[in-house]
Amino acid sequence: GSRIRGSRFKVLDADGVASPGEQLSQGECLVHKQTPLNTRDPVQNPAALPDTAYRQAPVMWRGYPGETCAVDKVLLTSNDENSCLVKVLVRHTRRPELGDKFSSRHGQKGVIGLIVPQADMPFAESGITPDLIMNPHGFPSRMTVGKMIELVGSKAA
Repeated sequence: GSRIRGSRFKVLDADGVASPGEQLSQGECLVHKQTPLNTRDPVQNPAALPDTAYRQAPVMWRGYPGETCAVDKVLLTSNDENSCLVKVLVRHTRRPELGDKFSSRHGQKGVIGLIVPQADMPFAESGITPDLIMNPHGFPSRMTVGKMIELVGSKAA
């Protein structure tokens, strides 16, 4: 099918919606939609209206300059009146910061309390430094031995 022209619309398919897996930059279009100019008067058949009765209303991704995101999921559905609903789930990875909360597969939750420079981390004679330091007092009370096995296994991989 034909694609919509323009660098802001390069990730769109012929249906005017970004596909899952597409990478988006700031100002690129997620959904290219049109809205009627006159919304006060009821219309029996919206498809019969001429193109001049609609205005362009693209939905853009408002990221920061230099940041990218990926389209994760796209849901297209319609109701009995043929009104179309489009939902786009966008995935954006970022660097963890102080106060961010994490959860493991074992239900063990934790909050970043301190971010330490590599030079200030403890190290072994061979120069190896840990990636993560956890309080060991949390394990006996919660009995999440699976969490500890997962941590040790991740270092072996």
